[in-house]
Amino acid sequence: MLKAALKDLLDVFPAGQKNRAALEAHFKAHNMAFVGEWYAKRVATLVKEEMSRFIVSSVEEDEAYTEEWTEAVRCALPTPPPRAQELSAEAPGG
Repeated sequence: MLKAALKDLLDVFPAGQKNRAALEAHFKAHNMAFVGEWYAKRVATLVKEEMSRFIVSSVEEDEAYTEEWTEAVRCALPTPPPRAQELSAEAPGG
């Protein structure tokens, strides 16, 4: 028996019908709507996993540069003005 690696169910559909709506309509017409539902859940899961990987890698990358950026921002900002209390304490007669 030949085993084929089918990565996406849409690969078996004609070029003009490689979309989720066509897939769902096809299986619904053959009383197999559960296949379309399964496919929709599978696609949603894959999208969520890809988004999670992207977010995790972005956060990890940002953490690596956080300290460097913090120091760069500190160096670029002017010295903050003294607070009003410090000014009144330093003022003559205060």
